[in-house]
Amino acid sequence: MVCGDSEDIQIVGIHGMGGVGKTTLAKIIYNQLSHCFEDCCFLSNVRETSQLKGIECLQNQLISDILKKKWSKISNVEEGMKIIKERLCGKKVLVLLDDVDQMNHWDALIGKPAWFGLGSRSIITSRNRDIVDVPEVCYPYELVSMNFNQSLQLFCKHAFGRDYPSDDYVAFSTEVVKTTGGLPLALEAIGKLLPRRRKEVWDVILKKLKQVPLNEVKGKLSISYNALDDRQKHIFLNIACFFTGFDLRIMLHSCKDSDLFPEEGLEVLQKMSLIKISKDNKLWMHDQLRGLGRDIVHRECNEEREKQTHPWNHEESSEMVMETKGTKKFEALCQKFDPQLLHYFATKEVERPSNLRYPEVRVFQENWPSDDLPANLQNNLLMRSKMRWLSWHHFPLEVKITSFSMMNIVILHLVDCPNLIDVQSIEGLASLRILKLIEIPLLERFPDLSNSKKLNELHLGHCHNLIEVQSIEGMGNLRTLKLIEIPQLKRLPDLSNLKNLTELQLRYCHNLTEIKGFEGSENLMILKLGELPLLERLPNLSNLKKLAQLDIRRCHNLVKIQGRLESLEDLCIQGCRSLDEVLDPASSFKKLRSLRIHDCEKLNLDRIWVSKFEASDIVYENSTLTLINNLWWRIGTRKSRSKPGSYHNVTDNGPQESKLTCELVFLGNPTKKFDLEDVLRASKQELRKGTFGMTCKADLEDGTTTVILKMLENVFLSAEDF
Repeated sequence: MVCGDSEDIQIVGIHGMGGVGKTTLAKIIYNQLSHCFEDCCFLSNVRETSQLKGIECLQNQLISDILKKKWSKISNVEEGMKIIKERLCGKKVLVLLDDVDQMNHWDALIGKPAWFGLGSRSIITSRNRDIVDVPEVCYPYELVSMNFNQSLQLFCKHAFGRDYPSDDYVAFSTEVVKTTGGLPLALEAIGKLLPRRRKEVWDVILKKLKQVPLNEVKGKLSISYNALDDRQKHIFLNIACFFTGFDLRIMLHSCKDSDLFPEEGLEVLQKMSLIKISKDNKLWMHDQLRGLGRDIVHRECNEEREKQTHPWNHEESSEMVMETKGTKKFEALCQKFDPQLLHYFATKEVERPSNLRYPEVRVFQENWPSDDLPANLQNNLLMRSKMRWLSWHHFPLEVKITSFSMMNIVILHLVDCPNLIDVQSIEGLASLRILKLIEIPLLERFPDLSNSKKLNELHLGHCHNLIEVQSIEGMGNLRTLKLIEIPQLKRLPDLSNLKNLTELQLRYCHNLTEIKGFEGSENLMILKLGELPLLERLPNLSNLKKLAQLDIRRCHNLVKIQGRLESLEDLCIQGCRSLDEVLDPASSFKKLRSLRIHDCEKLNLDRIWVSKFEASDIVYENSTLTLINNLWWRIGTRKSRSKPGSYHNVTDNGPQESKLTCELVFLGNPTKKFDLEDVLRASKQELRKGTFGMTCKADLEDGTTTVILKMLENVFLSAEDF
């Protein structure tokens, strides 16, 4: 794109959150390309200009800049599109459209690539991913925040006039970079604000910045927020005040039956670069955007705390509760109960939050002396029937779940509640979707949740007296099952009825001897087993047609892993010292991206077939790009390392055998290669520096040489395996 010497008509699209530097990057590209073009046009602030003056104004400017004469004849958009197409057709132009927020702006200004001559270039910036995620854009690019070193350099340029801070300001500069989250606009704004001010003022500004973005930054970020509809704004504020860092499923289930349409709203927020969803399914929002959202909540209630709906601050919400005002408006509450607040709840009559939907309650002090608190404490902690999510942590007192009005409860998290005495009463929760029971010592038999038809996720952990979970087999809608540290559990019920199960994790169940019933688990995508020392065998995994991740660690008595897996992307086997057979050699592993094998002393790696190439795979043969069908290769082992492996080229005349050698390639520099001995000598840090691939070189009987490249995101092979 930057070289500008191609005759193709190309469009690059840059999207990202406000203030991240899209315009700056676009200007750099524009300036680098401009010397290659006689006809250039930079249309800045397309969104704002179209709102104030109309898109016709921008059409006039585009024609004026390209034709190099004043043009103001366009009176309506359709006329402008016609003139642009007719007058600029055949001209090789360079056009930059900055801050486009609607597709009709695109259509009105540059229309289709054929409007301009060969070799033309267009650059478009937008906060909305949908604007640049279209077939016409050859190079869509998401611009994200800068890393720490880049951020520090930018801040120091504006604050100190150089690339690094003086010794006295290293700690302060580091704190500024962390607070701004690598947002260039914020770094520049605060950097320009600080020079020629006393250091005491700097500290005040930084303290304020941690709570609320600077006005200049706030104004830029507010543009994206103001473009949302009311439902999307509500979801944005929920995330800013409460759900940042939470699993996406919690947000979705909490709002499932509301009128917020969370799936659609979250998609819009992602496209507007207002949130991200991490690889582990957590909601992420930039600190500056989160500060904007919380500032909006404060401003919407005119700084009157009693009108606030999302009290995210523990100290502030505690004061509001103890002032007995404001709690009626609460929709969400993340409350840590310190001694003062618990004593208040125990001795005073507390106003109940009638609108409360998302309470998270944590007790500050462990080993609380329950004798110090009167019995009416629990009565004051009653929740209303609107409650959708209850997260109850570290509560030491004797408590009954039936004390809560939970007919509409969707998510129930009970963590470290040693005196929870009526766990079986959750059997009637028909709306329950997510259940997490962690460190509940009085739980011996898992409740019958056959009435909880909507239950999607079950997480049981550190329940040391739990001996059976038989009722699990009837949960047909269950998608995620995690059983962590259930030491008394000896066997699982038949899992074949869990046809919707996508993730199964079993770890630290030291007495578990058997897992059975994968026949109906064709939707299972993630299987993680760890620290199951008595487990000797698994059911055949061939029915797991969608299994993408298989992670088995420290199952010391496990002998075989049987099955043919075509969809596997990530295979990790560690510390399985009795294991001597892994999967069906006929498995193609054509989707494998990550392979980790460690401390499996009996495992013969000759039985692992690493890849099968199909017609769509790119293969290098004699340095010429070709397509080859059905190529197999495998990793040599300690037992067979001195002997070459076998390579089979499947042709119409049958397999053709040849000598095979294997190498590890650093894909960042394809000319740099390591043989397997190099890999064994390399440290883990060296291996993790880049993305690696495995190549196999084969000399065929007809005299030709074929080199096959298979890209693997991670390759961790320890010396014990060779």
